Amino acid sequence: MIAKAAGVSVTTASLVLNKKSEQHRIKEDTRIRVEQIAKKMDYQPHAHAQALRTQLSKVIGLIVPDLTNTFAAQVANALEAISREHGYLLLIADSHDDTQTERHILKHFKARGADGLIIASSDPDLHTTVNLPFVQLDRNIADCSAPCVDSNNEIATHQLITNLLDTGFYQTAPIFIGGLPSLSTNKQRWTGFSTALQINGMQPHKLEKDFSTQWGYDAMKQLSIDDNTPCSLFTASMSILEGVLRYLSTHGGLHENHRLATFDNHPLLDILPIRIPSIQQNYTQLAHHAFEQLIACMHKQPTSNHTIFSTINYRLPY
Repeated sequence: MIAKAAGVSVTTASLVLNKKSEQHRIKEDTRIRVEQIAKKMDYQPHAHAQALRTQLSKVIGLIVPDLTNTFAAQVANALEAISREHGYLLLIADSHDDTQTERHILKHFKARGADGLIIASSDPDLHTTVNLPFVQLDRNIADCSAPCVDSNNEIATHQLITNLLDTGFYQTAPIFIGGLPSLSTNKQRWTGFSTALQINGMQPHKLEKDFSTQWGYDAMKQLSIDDNTPCSLFTASMSILEGVLRYLSTHGGLHENHRLATFDNHPLLDILPIRIPSIQQNYTQLAHHAFEQLIACMHKQPTSNHTIFSTINYRLPY
């Protein structure tokens, strides 16, 4: 239809629409006429045909452990916008932090011709299971050489805890409620937390399982904290904090003797009856650098790890 409307052959129209007019010496006025008619007809290139021709699908995948998690949702949102801006379609999948589910998703992405992958993985054998160009997000798996983009977990946690001890926010040694012990994210946050306590002459203690809201609730059960018990806690993620808050809300509510702080942030923390200092990750920069490194991987260009600095919201004074 475009060729007929422009008064040119199908071959000429195809060359123009595939950005090959200069290569084949097609006249400028012909190129302009074809492009104007294509725009008027709302022409969209056929994705499958383009993929066959270029060997690129312009599709990339994102695998996160929990789409309801603040971190995953915010990064996915930023990454979708960046991908679309650069002409890529982003497919998003939730592994539920389960290795077998993650591997199943990987097979589907490969079968659908994804060009590359950004993944927050919990699979210790990640380097042997992915057969696409990929970038690690948030979690740096041991023995995996793929580039990793993460936050300054250790430094930010150490800085926050040191300040909260120095200012008297924590009047007793806080307990660390963490996620999966094997993950780099959890290890780095624990290291920052524990060294801050040790420098202040305190013995660090922790409870660890996973990054779920249910674990936050169950951890509070283990600690047997009720409305009459002062508590000092640091949670390694917003999802864990959510479980802690759910428990406290059903056991007397939130009180000033509950001294809580967390990694990750949410706007609702600004309107709670108690102030909860938090670490705000830079989701936009994490998404930007992950996308940038993935494009480099896909084009076999040099890559590197990137650590993005977070912002601390002290929500003080008390």
